[in-house]
Amino acid sequence: MRAKTGKRRIHWLDVVIVASVVALIAFVAVRVNSVLRYDWDWSSIPNYILRYDAEDERWVANLLLHGFFTTLRLALWGNLLAAII
Repeated sequence: MRAKTGKRRIHWLDVVIVASVVALIAFVAVRVNSVLRYDWDWSSIPNYILRYDAEDERWVANLLLHGFFTTLRLALWGNLLAAII
């Protein structure tokens, strides 16, 4: 009985599958870029993360940061309940 060497040969079907996936991703990227033509304005995003509270004279969390922490909290509770069940 011969021991396995651990080398794997690449089959022609593997190459076809990888090439198909890369071609599909490229096609979708080209179509999205040519059809949608988004002009993103990223300058407004920091205002949704932190905002300055004039009453307290400090920076406080805004919508995106609250949503992020709520998502983390829900994920933690979901994992805990799943582990119990």
